[in-house]
Amino acid sequence: MRRTALLSMIAFLMFCQGVSAWNDKLTHPDLTNVAIEESGIDDYLNNYLNLSQGLDTELVNESVKEWLKKGSFCEDAPVCRASNHFHNPHKDWTESCRRMKT
Repeated sequence: MRRTALLSMIAFLMFCQGVSAWNDKLTHPDLTNVAIEESGIDDYLNNYLNLSQGLDTELVNESVKEWLKKGSFCEDAPVCRASNHFHNPHKDWTESCRRMKT
């Protein structure tokens, strides 16, 4: 039994490829893109801010959507900034953005 488990583990490790669940250049902008699509912000921009093109409105040669994605990418740099930008839903809003204790 032990031998089978050991051989299975070795075979598994031999055929595994490198996997990166976190890619700071792709993950945050992709998450932002999904959040943008699901949020209804386009309607808000159209109806409350009178930006007739909504997310496609250009501001300084970039669409609002692209600015949001760029901003989410910039949240991860430098590392010292990124270590403190997570929201802790168990705390009051005045303290929720401080580094979460583990």
